[in-house]
Amino acid sequence: MKNQLPEWAQCLEVQVAGFDLKAWRENLGLKQDQAAALLGITREQYGRLERRQHPLDQRTKLACFFLKNLCKFA
Repeated sequence: MKNQLPEWAQCLEVQVAGFDLKAWRENLGLKQDQAAALLGITREQYGRLERRQHPLDQRTKLACFFLKNLCKFA
C-alpha cells in the first residue's frame, strides 16, 4: 500500500483527524496571539485557521499535538 504510515505513526493520524484548533488553544489556556507565536504564524493567520477560513494542514495539526504533549511535561 503506497503512502501508508508505519504502524508506530498510525496513532498520530487518529489523534489529528478530527482536530479542533480553538479547543486546543482553550485547553492550553492560550490567547490567539500566544498560540500563533507558538506555531510561528501571525495572529491574523491563526484567526483565519481557527475560523476555518483556510484549511488546517497536517504539519500544523502535528505541531499542536506535539505542543500539547510537551506541556504535560513542563
